[in-house]
Amino acid sequence: MNGKQTYFGLKEFALITGMNYLAYPRESKMNKVLQNGESFHFKVTKNKSITAAKLISLMKGNRLNNQQKLKCALVWFVHAMLLAKDPSKKVDSDHIKMATDLEFFGGYPWGKESFELI
Repeated sequence: MNGKQTYFGLKEFALITGMNYLAYPRESKMNKVLQNGESFHFKVTKNKSITAAKLISLMKGNRLNNQQKLKCALVWFVHAMLLAKDPSKKVDSDHIKMATDLEFFGGYPWGKESFELI
C-alpha cells in the first residue's frame, strides 16, 4: 500500500448498494404512516409479536392476499437481510406498519439503517 488511509463511509456504502442514505422522514410523516399501518399490522400480527420466520409462514399460507404477502416479504427482507437480524427474533412492529405505504417504505433510508450496523 502507499501509506494512504482509505475511508469507506456512508456515501460509499450507498453508492455500492444503491440504497437511500439520506435523512429520516419528518416525524409528522412517520407518525401518519404508522397510524395508517395499524390495520395491516393487526392483520399480520393479531397484536402479538411476530418473528421473521412467522412472516415466511404467513406468505406461504392463505390468510393474506398477494399484496399483503408482498408487504410481508419486504419486511422480512429488511429484517433478515438489510438489518441482519436473526429470523427467530421479533420483527419491529413499525416496519410492518410502514410496509402499508410502499412508496414510503421504498424511500425510507434503509441504507443508513444498514450502514449503522457496521
